[in-house]
Amino acid sequence: MLRRFANDRKGALSIIFALALIPLVGVTGAAVDYSRAAEFRAFLHREADNAALAIASSDAPNAASTIESLRSRALTHYGPAGGRNPVQSVDVTSSWSGGSLFTLTATSAFASTVLKAVPGMPGAITVAVTTQVSRIAARWQWKLPEVRDLSFEAADYNRISVYCYNETKKDQPNKGRRLETLTAIADNGGTSYSGAVMPACEDGETLSYQLRNVRDSRTKPQNWTAASAEHYLYYTDTRVDPNTRVLTNTITGGREWADGTMTMTDLNQAPLLETIVCDTQAACRSKADGGILPNNHETGRTPATASGPCTEGKYVYYGWEDRPPVSQGASDKDYDDIRLVVSCPALVKIADKEVRIVR
Repeated sequence: MLRRFANDRKGALSIIFALALIPLVGVTGAAVDYSRAAEFRAFLHREADNAALAIASSDAPNAASTIESLRSRALTHYGPAGGRNPVQSVDVTSSWSGGSLFTLTATSAFASTVLKAVPGMPGAITVAVTTQVSRIAARWQWKLPEVRDLSFEAADYNRISVYCYNETKKDQPNKGRRLETLTAIADNGGTSYSGAVMPACEDGETLSYQLRNVRDSRTKPQNWTAASAEHYLYYTDTRVDPNTRVLTNTITGGREWADGTMTMTDLNQAPLLETIVCDTQAACRSKADGGILPNNHETGRTPATASGPCTEGKYVYYGWEDRPPVSQGASDKDYDDIRLVVSCPALVKIADKEVRIVR
């Protein structure tokens, strides 16, 4: 009997078919789920294109509302969120490069239906799209800043100059700084800059600031421009987001030697600048005078960094340390050695931005 059972081949085909059915169901499920995900990806890409074009075409800071509308439409493409809707989440990130290239990325978790029932297969498919839109860079109009304090009692000589910066050219030898536009606007040596004229920055350029610090030379004019004097140069390389109008300063610099070479200071570990956006010019005063700025000589502080929009009609405060707070800098960390108040830039309207999708 045992021998007959061992030799019996009846029903073998059913077993083989049952075993083969598992990968067959997996392949079929994958085809169904990935087909639905591909349809959703095409929809999401169209929505991302439309949102990116709308943001890049606008002169108003409306990126947040446009992105939220994109998220809402994507989340409800198959009906109300939750329940049997396969769109589990939608995350959107965006950024500007040089004010002329806008990048928007939308990433979604798309639930599988058949595929998730197969052991080892994912319960959700990641759907991601990226759109890049190119436009003529914005042109900004700037006014001379109001100088509040230049530490005339300091031992060091400090001079503030402005220059035009283009982020898209930061990898070029001049680091995106058009230094032929460098214009001195204030110092603590008693120089008059009443005739200073702001440089005309081109499309995509942002007005930025250079601090020239010459050690122990405030009363030694012969050292102010001398290559042999111990001096330090710091650059803000300022950027303006065309939509949010947030100013971002990427400060770099260090000691410049007589031969023009630089020994850079790590300004991430030793911040040099404090920035604060004020709704009105009156608010850009110290707290003791009824404003929102720190009072003079509040030492040992961590500097504030402006994160809100610098829209037309508002002002931005720049408070400098003339020496970075490092061991050799002898800094008191009060960030009021040089105080500037600058009106937020006005956007010069561009009639034809030549907006187009490049990716």
